[in-house]
Amino acid sequence: MPTDSVILTGTAGGAVVSYHWVKKSGPPQGVIVSPNAASTLVTGLVAGIYEFELTVTASNGKIASDRVLIDVSLYDPCFGCWDY
Repeated sequence: MPTDSVILTGTAGGAVVSYHWVKKSGPPQGVIVSPNAASTLVTGLVAGIYEFELTVTASNGKIASDRVLIDVSLYDPCFGCWDY
């Protein structure tokens, strides 16, 4: 686990009125720095699986949401990848 933060970025077509990030599940740590921005930093992560949801509202009133899972692991899956 070389870092305790991640940048989440969402995009949407059309004229977006608002973005809203929330943490749906995971360890109690993990702070969304700018929950109302298209791109935000999440800090204070510890080992575990986090689920974040982005809800976007368009100027025509339509609302869309999507979720992302972030797996923060103490194990480096590429440790020794270049050892022969």
